[in-house]
Amino acid sequence: MSTYPAMFGRAVGAPLMVGAVVSASVPGALLIHVHRGDTLTAIARQHHTTVPVLVALNRLPGNGDLILAGQTLRVPGSAPAGHSDAGPTARPADGGPYAVRPGDTAGAIARTHHTTLTWLRAHNRLDQRWTIYVGQRLTLPEAARTTTRPAARARHGGETFAGRTYPPAVLAAARRHRLALARARVPSRSTVRRLIVATARRFSVDPALALALAEQESGFQQRAVSPADAVGTMQVLPATGTFVARYVIRRPLDLLRAHDNITAGVALLGQLTRAAPVDQAVAGYYQGLGSVRKNGMYADTKAYVRNVLALRRHYSAHSAHTGHR
Repeated sequence: MSTYPAMFGRAVGAPLMVGAVVSASVPGALLIHVHRGDTLTAIARQHHTTVPVLVALNRLPGNGDLILAGQTLRVPGSAPAGHSDAGPTARPADGGPYAVRPGDTAGAIARTHHTTLTWLRAHNRLDQRWTIYVGQRLTLPEAARTTTRPAARARHGGETFAGRTYPPAVLAAARRHRLALARARVPSRSTVRRLIVATARRFSVDPALALALAEQESGFQQRAVSPADAVGTMQVLPATGTFVARYVIRRPLDLLRAHDNITAGVALLGQLTRAAPVDQAVAGYYQGLGSVRKNGMYADTKAYVRNVLALRRHYSAHSAHTGHR
């Protein structure tokens, strides 16, 4: 899903900050103030939680690369001790197929498990619409198989999907967006691909790379919404869309509209490819560029990058073969 690169904070004059002190309490959480020099990683460790929980609880942009001095954050008041920020939570393997749950989409499953809709369809005999149903058991790539246990309630009141925990507010927003898109008219995948190519050219982004990223994220499905509330074709988080709209596009963007969703994702990709080598740029779209530079690529990020770059080679070869540029 899309994340803010740390460079955006510098570009708009907002320095990255770390650290915080407890200032007040609210039911089920503490309110803290961010001080100059603080990092979200340090805050997570101090309060015995993880960066993904803080990002979701506070609806922070991307992977929490941008926090500001004086900002107020909510932290779990009774989070389990012993947690630290070691990147995305490892997903336990059970050696069996994946059981489709309520709210799942084929695109979200493919993205979460670092594969493509094309792979899922080929190995599960899905139809052209990638239709799935609750309880269906899907074959996944061997390295990506995950637990089939139902979502568990997290200690801070959220739910866990594929090893990541999201608060009820985030899950509710995802449900609202999923319902709105289910009722909306959306373009076909072929139309989406054409929009991606046109938008990539407008932002001087390699169309093959933009197509590869979109296939990895959603399989070109504008109705895709992840449990983390990443929306649409480019799987853009609402906070990321707001940031790109304000500081890059400089006009409002509606992520539920395919054109705006693609604009947000491609514009972000363009910023990333101008700031880093292509493999780091792709990793930054998924993990956050600041996190990639500080921590390196996590294991699931590496798999994501491999998939996207393989798809890019496919689209580049197709473009060369057909003569389209």
